[in-house]
Amino acid sequence: MPPPNYRDRRKFTDYYQDNVLNKYDSYTYKWKMMMVHPDQAHRFESLTKPDSDRVVVMAESGVEAEINIQGVNQSLVLAFKKNRDRSGLANMFSFNLVEPGGATFFNRIILAANRLGIENHLHACYLLELKFIGYNPDGTVDEDMVGPFYYVCSMTGLTFDYADGATSYRADLIETHQEAFKPQNLHLKQDMGTIQASTFGEFLQKFEERLKEQEEFRIAKNTNRSYPNVYKFGVDDGDEEWLDWTFGSSSQGGESTNLGGTSVTGEGKLSFTFEKGTAVSDAIIVALLHYIQIT
Repeated sequence: MPPPNYRDRRKFTDYYQDNVLNKYDSYTYKWKMMMVHPDQAHRFESLTKPDSDRVVVMAESGVEAEINIQGVNQSLVLAFKKNRDRSGLANMFSFNLVEPGGATFFNRIILAANRLGIENHLHACYLLELKFIGYNPDGTVDEDMVGPFYYVCSMTGLTFDYADGATSYRADLIETHQEAFKPQNLHLKQDMGTIQASTFGEFLQKFEERLKEQEEFRIAKNTNRSYPNVYKFGVDDGDEEWLDWTFGSSSQGGESTNLGGTSVTGEGKLSFTFEKGTAVSDAIIVALLHYIQIT
């Protein structure tokens, strides 16, 4: 007697799909590294057109170029960080580049960023293109059998070594969507003083203003940066009533939060003190622990 799900299983056909490259006598692959603006990085369908002026080719393999791609190592990394991340999966690349008779790659990065209107070249995105090339028995070349494949990345490291009249570079990159899975790492760079507020919305407004002042102060002392980071705090649409929630006594949660670098005193209109190094998320959690919901 067949199992209960026998009829359902008959609807599916198991088959093996051969590697499309196996039909060629030989094949190889070709990499291209292009810089793109972060705001346009995921629109690679239009960016990769031959007449596109929104990409700058930094290096390419299989062509005569001033900077050549000699080797690429692509790895899928899985790491667990004590449950601090939703996912530890990362697609990472290491490019080995060679520039004969010069060491201009760092300057090329800055010039490419200026051309694309990127304010800080460290925030540039890199579009990696991978094409496979098959050789037919008659010697003709086929580049349209599969792909191309695209990877939108951020550069995490760039090192170089000059020897024998040529410069060797190693560029490490990681796909940009992995940024969403990094642990929260925004901390206060200096003491925030005392913030007084009676509602959660008033706290968020004053906390945002203090953080803005802190970033502007840091920029004024840093000759390598022109624009400060801007942080906005609020609530999701439909949760606006959270902003009107009032604070009660500091004894509600002040001693039980177990969040270092924070201090809360007062009754109704509370005084929040956050020390240098306090995580921004901790500061907001402390404020939420002291609200009284009005029903």
